Amino acid sequence: MINIPSKTVEGGVNPPQPINKSPRITLAMLWNKIEEQNLKIQKQALRIDFLEKENALLKKTINFLIIEDPKLETKIKDFWKNAKFDDKNW
Repeated sequence: MINIPSKTVEGGVNPPQPINKSPRITLAMLWNKIEEQNLKIQKQALRIDFLEKENALLKKTINFLIIEDPKLETKIKDFWKNAKFDDKNW
């Protein structure tokens, strides 16, 4: 806060009047913001963990299918070599 003396009146100067330049941010408000960010980070971490597990399961499934049908490996390699993905959908 900045103190600016008010206009003089008869007999002298009035005491300085505080001027609020910005709203007060309390420790509780900051703590709540930190907690909100922590929750967002935790949700993202859970999502990443889920995707990593899903990816590992898909790899195991593909490896199992390749063992069952060795020709499938060639088909999968050809698919990825020729695949074109639209970045907007990813």
